Amino acid sequence: MQLRELIQAMEEIAPTAVIAMIGLRIFPGTGLAYRALAEGLISPGTDFLEPLFYLSPAVKDGLLEIARDRAARHPNWILPGLGVNVSLRLQSKLRKIGVKGPLWEHMKILRGRPGPPGEPHA
Repeated sequence: MQLRELIQAMEEIAPTAVIAMIGLRIFPGTGLAYRALAEGLISPGTDFLEPLFYLSPAVKDGLLEIARDRAARHPNWILPGLGVNVSLRLQSKLRKIGVKGPLWEHMKILRGRPGPPGEPHA
């Protein structure tokens, strides 16, 4: 499936939330880490505590532009690696009011959709 087809499918089915990571996660000591180092995307001292993702330079600009544009149109599309529709402030507020579990669960409340059976409806 191509990116545009995937986006169209997500818009048609209108899920509670779309959580998308873009790129391949880089782990230390892997071939991908060595490639990222050779391309200057990471440094020899990179600690990998924060997730790092590799995108091929051949597709990076176009892919990121499309992803940011579409996610900006949908407040329930969350791109954590790009900081789109997610922030520490939002997460903190949700935790303070008692939202537990995966934070995308709150999207059901925002969109007025019911949760799983047995869960209170908004």
